[in-house]
Amino acid sequence: MIGILESILRKRYGSPRVVQNGPLIEYRWNETDESRSSILYKDENFVWGRNSPEELIALKPIYGDAIGGFLLGDSFKVATLGGHELWGLYTLPMIQDLPPIHRALELEPGIGFFMDAANVWFYGAKDGILWEYDEPFDEIWGEVDIATRIDQLLDQWERA
Repeated sequence: MIGILESILRKRYGSPRVVQNGPLIEYRWNETDESRSSILYKDENFVWGRNSPEELIALKPIYGDAIGGFLLGDSFKVATLGGHELWGLYTLPMIQDLPPIHRALELEPGIGFFMDAANVWFYGAKDGILWEYDEPFDEIWGEVDIATRIDQLLDQWERA
């Protein structure tokens, strides 16, 4: 199943190059441009609900059959699912346990955080909206649907 993340990457950059890397399958885009390269990891053995916390099942439309990855180099880091630990990425339980996430959830309970940028901006989903927590300013907001906002974020970071 193609999730929101993969759908956005395919729309922006076309079909990925698919590489088997041990037990994981890597979907790679823009490999020759480090700042724009993106990779989603997949595991054929991953099953939603069996390998993921039940309370974060709302993230399924975002991930699809991906289990984590990097967007625009390592500008955005998508936490890994199913117990996978990949260098440079939080696991979903790890990101949920970060002090900034605890603070964000005090401000707006019920968000499933799954992505960060530079360990200061954190992104989560709730009710079909992408929520953003800016740790340095202790601000949280969610105004736009997940797919639209992720696409906007990628545009902003590519232009920067």
